[in-house]
Amino acid sequence: MGYWKEVQYHNNSVIPLKKIRKFHNYVKMCIFRKCITPGCTVMDLCGGRGVDLYKYHELKARYVYYVDSDKEALQHALTIYQVLYSRAFQMNVSLGDLNVEETMMEIRRRNMVDRFDVLVAHMCLHYFLKSESIFKNWMSYIQRFLKPGGYLVISGLDGQQLHTQFQTYGIDMEISDVKGDYIAKLKALYDTKDALSNTGQKISVEIASIGCTHEEFLFNFNFVLQQLIDTLGLKVISDELYTEFHCPYSNGPEYRFSKFHRTCLLRL
Repeated sequence: MGYWKEVQYHNNSVIPLKKIRKFHNYVKMCIFRKCITPGCTVMDLCGGRGVDLYKYHELKARYVYYVDSDKEALQHALTIYQVLYSRAFQMNVSLGDLNVEETMMEIRRRNMVDRFDVLVAHMCLHYFLKSESIFKNWMSYIQRFLKPGGYLVISGLDGQQLHTQFQTYGIDMEISDVKGDYIAKLKALYDTKDALSNTGQKISVEIASIGCTHEEFLFNFNFVLQQLIDTLGLKVISDELYTEFHCPYSNGPEYRFSKFHRTCLLRL
């Protein structure tokens, strides 16, 4: 694969964040290859700036629907689509918060298909784990828009690993490269003496490539997967840490950061 060749080519002149970004894109492509086939339809529930559009293009998706609450990010994704991919596949977008009922109504009004072959929730579920009611509202999008036999891709920082790290080493965590420049800073904003809960355990996260601190909630994968299985009837196809793929770095800060990431593929 071209992505793997790109990941493999690294040396001292390549900054750690660039290596990490390339490897994480490789992992996403590996998962997408399992579920996105030529002519299929994809809904990205947190499309952001359109970094995955080239993947959908390479895998020959027919129709892509992007949802995001960030107007600037969504406009950037649209610009990428219009310049590079408008002749390759159809795309539609909705600006809105998935916690707001109007967003569901907007999608249903603008959407060109009733249900999708693939739904993607990459690095966003932590925002919907503030409470079980908010998470159940997020699940309503899966229930409404995923076709029978369709796939759901979810990924994020593994809450159990982070919780154990906070309990063992304290509430502040910094992952830095060999030069001392930080890759990520995380801080527990909850009582780490408690057990890992289903929802509601707030943390702050700052990723160097983003450059700002934001708050999210620990992603309890076991809780999320069990809810998707019991409530919606999905089946787990794969459940892996990023470092279980062909990771180009076997130790050091890059490995430590990637090992916190987990991805799952489910099918209805």
